[in-house]
Amino acid sequence: MIDRKNRIKGASLIREFLDCHITNDEFDEQYPHNSYDPALKNIGQRLWFFWSDLETHRLDGKHALNVEQRAIAKRCIQFLETDLEYTGPSVKIDPLAWLKRGWKSLTRQYAYDSDQLWWPFANEEQSKSAKDRQIS
Repeated sequence: MIDRKNRIKGASLIREFLDCHITNDEFDEQYPHNSYDPALKNIGQRLWFFWSDLETHRLDGKHALNVEQRAIAKRCIQFLETDLEYTGPSVKIDPLAWLKRGWKSLTRQYAYDSDQLWWPFANEEQSKSAKDRQIS
């Protein structure tokens, strides 16, 4: 089920967070985590890895996103601006994910599933279609 009102809110908050207008705490407090929309739930879970819970900060300086993270966040905005149902996998928080990600970074192991290139979209065609419809 699509929760249009909260998708608009979620997309706006992601944009504000990316543009460093709000802090991680402001984002987390305002994001519609409790929506019945699976897209909002899974996007919220995935983006949770993009900030630190240890301090209040914006996404700049040492907390700035890398190119891949920024691309994922922008695709999340694009997805939330559509009326597509989320059909991807459930994003689960792995307590060891930060350790695994750190190890892969240190050893330069960047093996990504091909679907990560367009997630949260179901496939490349959906992602391209959303990009084509977006006003520049």
